[in-house]
Amino acid sequence: MNSELMTVAVCWEIGASVSVEYARNNAALFYFCPEPNCLEPVIPVQGKVNIFFRAPGRHVSGCVHEKETTQASAFSGKRSVFPVATPPDIVPSHLGMVPVVSRRAMPTRAQMLALVHQVRISPVIHPGTLQEVVNAWRAMSVSERHQYQLTIANQKTSYFNAFTLLSQAGGNLSAVNNSSIASGPASVEAYESVFFIKTFHKFTDGVNRARIRVTVRSKDACFAHLEHGQTLTLFLHTTPAINSKGSFFEIPPSTPYSGFVI
Repeated sequence: MNSELMTVAVCWEIGASVSVEYARNNAALFYFCPEPNCLEPVIPVQGKVNIFFRAPGRHVSGCVHEKETTQASAFSGKRSVFPVATPPDIVPSHLGMVPVVSRRAMPTRAQMLALVHQVRISPVIHPGTLQEVVNAWRAMSVSERHQYQLTIANQKTSYFNAFTLLSQAGGNLSAVNNSSIASGPASVEAYESVFFIKTFHKFTDGVNRARIRVTVRSKDACFAHLEHGQTLTLFLHTTPAINSKGSFFEIPPSTPYSGFVI
């Protein structure tokens, strides 16, 4: 028994261990305890502070996820509560969502046990947004960037190799693409009701040569954090295209998994 929150479970449809953050947004999938002696179905639950996996039934006796959140007090009629640990941050394993296999039948215990043994030493699947992936990269040491894997556009790589410095791209626009994340210094300019974020470096697509420009409008989340004359680091996971005037490479509208972050 322990008082720590359960934050990782096995997902039948994905065939891997997944984070509870993933399960929160995909609650219709089937999750179960990764302990071979248990395999109890679990569901993501939002507590007062944290989200965690809870077994609607009970974990089998002796399972490491069997919870003991209260204990009898020395005073009659009162119970003491164990503190509940805060779950650790999980490093995103994928930029964007992961494929899900549609399964009509629920797994048998034998199938669950086989899957548990299959995924026991595999990394936890935790799809992240572009912002979450960038945040994880920034928090890592160089050695950790080599250690942690990241899948982008179905290609498995490391956090170290997934990021490209614009200053080392040799002015080639192909460094900014949907298979990696490019980063470099940029400046902020205010014009009427919008901000323009422009890279310091110019790039070429073989025909045109220009800087990359991002337009930020008042409805965009980062608008309130920008000011004229500001210098910042721009992260890009997108495919820029030259505008009609041939003056800048512009990027398409951002999504949670593509576009830009600062």
